[in-house]
Amino acid sequence: MKRLLCAIFLVGVIYSGTSAFAVDAVRQSSASLNQRQIRGCMAKRMSSDRTVSYNDAKKVCADAVKAQNQTAAPPLAAASSGGGK
Repeated sequence: MKRLLCAIFLVGVIYSGTSAFAVDAVRQSSASLNQRQIRGCMAKRMSSDRTVSYNDAKKVCADAVKAQNQTAAPPLAAASSGGGK
C-alpha cells in the first residue's frame, strides 16, 4: 500500500513539474520570437535609411512589436476566458 501511495505521489510531482516546464518554454519561445521580430525590423529600417542610428531603430521597432503584440493579445484572452459561461 505504501508503494502505491508513493508511486501516485511521484507521478503527480513529475506531471506538475513537466507542465511548469511547458509554460516556461512558451514564455521563452515568445520572447525569442519578439527578439527576432525586432532584429528583422531593425535590419530593414537601418538598411533602407542609413542615417537612422542603431538605438533609434531599436526603440521604434520595439515599440512597433509591442503594439503589434498588444493588439493580438485581447482576442486570445477573451477567447480563453470563456466569456463567463
